[in-house]
Amino acid sequence: MSDSFTEKKSRLRAEALKSGVPSGEVERWLHLLRPCAALDPRNDGGLVGRYGGLPILPVSAPRPELWKYFVASVDCAAVPGGVTDLPLPSDGRLLFFAIPDLTIHGCYLPSEVVYVPAGTAVAELSADDEDGDGQWPLPRMDLRLGSEFSLPQEMEVEDPDHDLPAGFPHSKLLYELWCDIDVDEAAGGMFQLGGYAASWNNDPVELEPAEEDWVLLAQWYALDDVEELDLGIVHWVIRRTDLAERRFDRVKASADMVG
Repeated sequence: MSDSFTEKKSRLRAEALKSGVPSGEVERWLHLLRPCAALDPRNDGGLVGRYGGLPILPVSAPRPELWKYFVASVDCAAVPGGVTDLPLPSDGRLLFFAIPDLTIHGCYLPSEVVYVPAGTAVAELSADDEDGDGQWPLPRMDLRLGSEFSLPQEMEVEDPDHDLPAGFPHSKLLYELWCDIDVDEAAGGMFQLGGYAASWNNDPVELEPAEEDWVLLAQWYALDDVEELDLGIVHWVIRRTDLAERRFDRVKASADMVG
């Protein structure tokens, strides 16, 4: 990873001011910017997790109820500080489970996030345990780290006919300048930690009370791996205080798709 997120913001500030963008607008735009971890097999960064396959679970603990709907695991120690602005555990693993069933569209999905502390005795489930419905387990792939920026969707001005966000007359220029600065980063992010949610219909964080400081913990671009979802995205959200206290039982998950 090249420059830090802070260094990149400093470069953007200098370039924007040189291009004539008022300093107040630059600072408001930068305030919206959030770091996030883009996890994808195509990235050049270190190995930070695994997508699909059968989960690796504690040997002495009950299996999660949704163990066969395993999506991904993340090695928290492999996620450098500052790659997200979330109070993630410093070590151990996070395992993400969800049933992306849109017959309950608009409601919360059956889901679990399991934290496995470092040093816990674990074992991968055997193939004999596999009893999925034809599309589970998901195809197994390594997840490698890419550092990315994240903006609210309305701030990502790529279409020349796109209406500029209110109060940001230079948003398109700022976005282009930032993309030039961040061009050497992640190839993609089929799984994302932190940042803003991408959605087709409803932002999952905005569905929760703002005063309770709900944040996006992770999102998964299901793509072709879930037949029932058309370009589907699954989100896991949590209160920031619950995340700091490792209260992963309070995570909520939802799915979104085109249409």
